[in-house]
Amino acid sequence: MQSLRVLVVEDEQPLLQELSELPWESFGASLCGTASNGLDAWCHFDAPQIPDVVLTDITMPIMDGIELMHKIKQKYPHVQVVLLTCHLDFHYAQEAIQAGALDYLIKISLCDKEIEQVLDKARKTLLRERAHTRLLWEKELHQLQSARLSGALQEMQLETKGKIEAHLPAMPCYIMLHLPHASMQMAEPFVSDFFFEEIQRTDLSIDVFLMRKNEYLLLTRDKEINIHATEHPIFHLLQRLQAAITVEIPHICSFSVLGSRLETAFDLVQFMQCIPELQRALFYTDEWQHTVQHQAILSGMPQAAHPIEQQDLLHIETKKQKNCTHVGGIKHFLQHEFTEWARSDEFDVSQVKQMLVTWVTEWQRDFHLFAHLEAIIEDILASIKLMDAVRMINDNISMDDLQSIGGHIEVRHAQRIILENLASNLTLEFVAAKVSLSPTYLSRIFRQETGETFNGYMTRCRIESAMKLLRTTNLMVYEVAVAVGIPNYRYFSRVFRQWTGSTPKEYKRGLAKQCAYNG
Repeated sequence: MQSLRVLVVEDEQPLLQELSELPWESFGASLCGTASNGLDAWCHFDAPQIPDVVLTDITMPIMDGIELMHKIKQKYPHVQVVLLTCHLDFHYAQEAIQAGALDYLIKISLCDKEIEQVLDKARKTLLRERAHTRLLWEKELHQLQSARLSGALQEMQLETKGKIEAHLPAMPCYIMLHLPHASMQMAEPFVSDFFFEEIQRTDLSIDVFLMRKNEYLLLTRDKEINIHATEHPIFHLLQRLQAAITVEIPHICSFSVLGSRLETAFDLVQFMQCIPELQRALFYTDEWQHTVQHQAILSGMPQAAHPIEQQDLLHIETKKQKNCTHVGGIKHFLQHEFTEWARSDEFDVSQVKQMLVTWVTEWQRDFHLFAHLEAIIEDILASIKLMDAVRMINDNISMDDLQSIGGHIEVRHAQRIILENLASNLTLEFVAAKVSLSPTYLSRIFRQETGETFNGYMTRCRIESAMKLLRTTNLMVYEVAVAVGIPNYRYFSRVFRQWTGSTPKEYKRGLAKQCAYNG
């Protein structure tokens, strides 16, 4: 495929300038134009050669990125639209993904590698769409078969039973994809296309059915199939699927369940009814899985789950109270006593997750262990393996018990140097030389006395100074960035967002709205 033609649409001039100066040729692309709003961008579609890819901000004057995308998709559905957004625009980005946008990128963390990756994704999507136009009839027929089986599992009437049994006898494989909500819209068409193309080019006799969003059923009708995962013919297909997913859709994992041979439609229904139990088995055990990066493949049927009874709860609470009196005890308890207790009877997964949520909330209240409690709770509830949840909690516990051990005049001198030279390119080595200490020793006593690292203190001072300049001056955002010693616009925006919860532009808009309201 020839070089991609890229149109960049952004109303923040410093960011637009940075994007314009990217090495587009090294990405296999060329910049065919820029615009500061959607209306100006739309004019580029009157040219003889329209863009292949539009990289656009969401919130812009005159015509925003969402309206621009709708106009593009209505008239030029093959053009790939990639959104530039900040965290506060996530709901707009998700709406746009549903309406046909290819992807979205976070402005404050944007880097050349992400742009290169999204352009590669656009190139593959364009090629795939062009190739698939030759296969529309076959795909429609395949989807019709999927719909018939999906409805049959719910009704099981006589006619439906016959339709299912047309695919039997067969070996079943159930696949569930587990991924962030924002990626779900991308996953379904990608995985469906993958299966369709793989089946077309292989000798395997497999029917693929989309059961629910991101849940698939594969029926293998080949004879003499071994139940063991590593010898199952679908195993290699799933390996290729995971490899493709890892490249196209980051942060995704999947698990697959290989069942026993099905002879009747009722066998298939019974297999599907056991899926929740298999999900629970995956949560607890490592014994049945063959891991391919983030993929687990299970075979066999588990025992039934046990609800947590009062005596079970009393037993583990007693162990918790005995062990969890300090940070080290909490880590050891989660990794050993708690994990062994939960696995012993494979308790109900939702009850175990809720127990962990309750405990981390208590430990935050008593010990202040976690910097981002809400995110940790979300990760616990979303975890598909017990050890993943335990490891995530332990990894987020702070072991920093250092206390202030007295004052050093050199630390106060270093703080003054930082405050008086924020606009300079300060380093630990430079400041240490100024106060006549080694960098290692200054770093250690600085953290002991202030509770912050040298770089953390310097960054906080720069952000606080930036906030003051945004409140009290009319300087542009990029001018403020230079004034506080972080001249890179994108990096400054990202750091400002990490410390304040908003980008500099959002912060300044909020101040303006507050002034208008008070006025």
